[in-house]
Amino acid sequence: MARPKLYESAAERQAAHRARHDTVQLNVAIPREVADALDAYVTRQAMDGRGMTKAEVVAWVLRTQLLRKR
Repeated sequence: MARPKLYESAAERQAAHRARHDTVQLNVAIPREVADALDAYVTRQAMDGRGMTKAEVVAWVLRTQLLRKR
């Protein structure tokens, strides 16, 4: 017995995920060296057991460095 489909398409599934987690899609172009450094940082964090995603790292940097009250 197959489990019933909750969503008709991947787009509906993604929209539901964004609604549940109150997130928005943000696409930015960054220099290759920055992307490589971000990949290396995320990999090191995973090996240390912290396991932050790229999105979590970017959000953390924005909150702590750019959006902090001065």
